[in-house]
Amino acid sequence: MIKKLVVFLILLNIHFNIIKLFIFYLKYKYVILQKEVINMDTVPMWMKNLDDEDMIFIKRFLLASGSLKEVAKLYGVTYPTVRVRLNKLIDKIKLSEDKEDNDEFVELIKRYVIDEDIEFDVAKNLITEYKKIKEKSKNG
Repeated sequence: MIKKLVVFLILLNIHFNIIKLFIFYLKYKYVILQKEVINMDTVPMWMKNLDDEDMIFIKRFLLASGSLKEVAKLYGVTYPTVRVRLNKLIDKIKLSEDKEDNDEFVELIKRYVIDEDIEFDVAKNLITEYKKIKEKSKNG
């Protein structure tokens, strides 16, 4: 009974995340940055997968000439905090460049792990169950 409930919850979470992914796609099809509309069809994939906060961080980082110390002052946080944020951003960009998984849902789950929105083990289970469902629907 508990196993069935866990599987049901995982499947429910997968469906919920598919809906979130669709909303994410619609929201970021066209992104407004500093009153300029950027056609997302011409933007590199690694930029498409970044949210507004990431883009603002990159802009501030560039304007600070890459000085993490300066960025830390701008955000009012410590240097290590900015370093962690930069490392997460680097991971997001690397994830976008990774051609191994061309599945948007899997990439979304991986971004959740990078952002620490979900735990690694939960993400692994979601991806495994998602791939099973996808394979089943492909064969069925």
